[in-house]
Amino acid sequence: MPYRDRLNGWAVVRLLPNFQRIVVARFRNPSDAEGHCQSLSRLMPDGKFVVVFDPPELETSPEAIDPVEQFQQNFRCGFLELFQRSD
Repeated sequence: MPYRDRLNGWAVVRLLPNFQRIVVARFRNPSDAEGHCQSLSRLMPDGKFVVVFDPPELETSPEAIDPVEQFQQNFRCGFLELFQRSD
């Protein structure tokens, strides 16, 4: 995800029937999002709008290794090297 997309964490969401939703706009700070939400509520009194914090998802690659696994692999390799040196 590009850096620019990660800046806008606050979103104005329109709530629809059957638990559906639409993201109307995204903002950098909550006060801007709240102001936009109030304006939309005045313009569309029948619509229900809420402000939510929508954090960016962390990018994980399939090749990413668990830090614990990485430590264990490094420890095993280091232990084997140490054991082989003592011979």
